[in-house]
Amino acid sequence: MNAELIFQNEIKLTALHIICPFSSMQVEIAEGFSRLKSRLDEIKNRVDHTKIIGFYPQSSDAPDENICHYYLGVEVANHDVVPEQLISITIPSGQFVSYKYNGQKNVTNTLY
Repeated sequence: MNAELIFQNEIKLTALHIICPFSSMQVEIAEGFSRLKSRLDEIKNRVDHTKIIGFYPQSSDAPDENICHYYLGVEVANHDVVPEQLISITIPSGQFVSYKYNGQKNVTNTLY
């Protein structure tokens, strides 16, 4: 897996917000991936039907530093319709570290 520094224009996502202790992050993210994948047909205005984007913010206003906030989402053209239990997120343009992963869902935390 190769990481690269990219410039990304603003991107709109419809996403699942996963909140869990870091100790259960691997299991929660794998389960969240399956939940989001089963709901993809509910998400309207998807831009890329082949890509799921996962990320966590580098900083958070959350008071508990032992809790992981992770997001799994798909890019959408707009936030007109957001299915229940999902959220809309707009990530501003900027530089990001990016990598593509194809493989088992239960080993993703070892990649960080």
